[in-house]
Amino acid sequence: MSKKYKVISLFSGAMGLDVGLESTGRFQVIACVEKEPAFCETIRKNLKGGRLYKNLLLYEQDINDLTPREVLDDLKIDIGDIDLLVGAPPC
Repeated sequence: MSKKYKVISLFSGAMGLDVGLESTGRFQVIACVEKEPAFCETIRKNLKGGRLYKNLLLYEQDINDLTPREVLDDLKIDIGDIDLLVGAPPC
């Protein structure tokens, strides 16, 4: 099995981009940040449906209230362990 690249998703929305990345079998979205409750509910449904990494860490909050160090500490990883940071401008 080839390496899965670790991804953090910002402004995740309903995670269409992230589900697409996961579906390639090469990426693993390990954390996401989204503040809109309806989008977070969709994320939880995709998680429950097995379309996302089972240990996905969902930050349901404004990104301004979150520090990179907090995310890395929660994930128990270092900055060099992230392969891809993705995000989309808020709709």
